[in-house]
Amino acid sequence: MSGAARGKTASTAGLCEMPAQCGDCELRRTSLCRAASEARGADVRPPRIRRLRRDEVIESEGESAHFMGVLRSGYLRRERMRPDGHRTVLGLACPGDLVGGLPGQRFAFSLEAATDAEICSYDPQSVAHLLARDRVFHRSILLEVCAQHERQLDLIWQRGLLNSRERIMAFLVKACRIMPLERQPDGSVVVTIALSRRDWADLSNTTVESISRTLSQLAEKDLVVRISPQRYRIRDLELLMRLAGMDPEDTVGPRPWLGEEAAPAEPLSVSAGPSMRVVAVRPSRDSRPPLVRRRDSRGRRPPDLQQDA
Repeated sequence: MSGAARGKTASTAGLCEMPAQCGDCELRRTSLCRAASEARGADVRPPRIRRLRRDEVIESEGESAHFMGVLRSGYLRRERMRPDGHRTVLGLACPGDLVGGLPGQRFAFSLEAATDAEICSYDPQSVAHLLARDRVFHRSILLEVCAQHERQLDLIWQRGLLNSRERIMAFLVKACRIMPLERQPDGSVVVTIALSRRDWADLSNTTVESISRTLSQLAEKDLVVRISPQRYRIRDLELLMRLAGMDPEDTVGPRPWLGEEAAPAEPLSVSAGPSMRVVAVRPSRDSRPPLVRRRDSRGRRPPDLQQDA
């Protein structure tokens, strides 16, 4: 065998083969899945599919992380229990999101299944190996953490700037980006809300009764009409965004887990040292969630369908 052939054999012997279940999965093209599948090293085990039922607890607050993976389908909620026994929902994990934690990391929240879900789960040893030796995988983790941080800030801003009715409408707009969507010939859209009404209320920091009242008012205006228990027709999505106090310039972007192509992100600047310190992250416009529009200089919100609470 020639030296070139031996070198080629040695370079491919430790390649982590893509599992059979990844062949028809739309997420295989995302940066994290691609980086993991291309990682080299005998210490990297292929992911296993973990199936969850609605309301199943995956990790509890204060526990050490025992896996890291990618949410393949369904939705997970991050929540914390308050001293009074009520929960605070901190956010929602969507298909394609990084879930779990780094080896040795303790959870600051509980992670539960908001719907039936599937996770492509990697064991801690494989994650530690990839983080230590694979720069592409390390970079993908940093990008994902930054994206989730930006979404968390967006949720905080919504809760601080919008009233209850606006937050309910803002959730409908966000659902058009992260949940099944059907575009209609007349320009309207039909969105399927996969979550329970209680989860919707907790994510919007409101009550189930407020959601019912707001949906009734929107239906009277023929802006949002419920056509089945989980499906809603939105006649004018941009109008709904303006009424919710959100930036109407950002329309429903591509959803990679549905096979829709996203625009490439602008280059990520990373230091040359081994610590892989992030200097600047500039997501493409299509990858950003719609941001809350601030009030004007007098503190007024944009015109609403009803009086502020």
